[in-house]
Amino acid sequence: IGIGRLVPQKGFDLLIEAVAALADRSVRLVILGDGPQGAALRTLGDAHGLGPRLYMPGHVRDPARWLAHADLFVLSSRWEGFGHVLVEAMACGAPVLATDCPYGPADVLREGESGILVAPGRAEDLSSAMARLLRDSALRRRLAAAGGERARIFEADRIAAAYADLFDATSRAGIGG
Repeated sequence: IGIGRLVPQKGFDLLIEAVAALADRSVRLVILGDGPQGAALRTLGDAHGLGPRLYMPGHVRDPARWLAHADLFVLSSRWEGFGHVLVEAMACGAPVLATDCPYGPADVLREGESGILVAPGRAEDLSSAMARLLRDSALRRRLAAAGGERARIFEADRIAAAYADLFDATSRAGIGG
């Protein structure tokens, strides 16, 4: 499963190419989201022979239900911000594969522990990592469990407490005032 706006930044074209390159023709790809590239991505999927194996239902109200049933979440972005969707996927118990694109994924994931990172912009790297993960259910289970633990550090109450501690420490030290 992939989730995001259907724009070039998100690299869904690479994800489609990666799935098409898999030897296992039973793998299905679900892309949740809306955006200007929707029709072009469907056309690309058809051109790569994915046909009904590519399902793009658009924006969904509760992506957590989809993530909870996914064998794998893939973030194929060319660049990102923080990557909230990575935390959401990990919190839902989905094993995570992401591109090590600028700004985000490496800050959220711990390579090989709570997710797998591959070079951005390379469909062949995505495909190879997907094949490995889809073959290795023990690895997927381990990543999903560690990802769920890692996601907890991004919970709102923990982040708020960390900011409060930072503000308190800087005010005691006379910094910024």
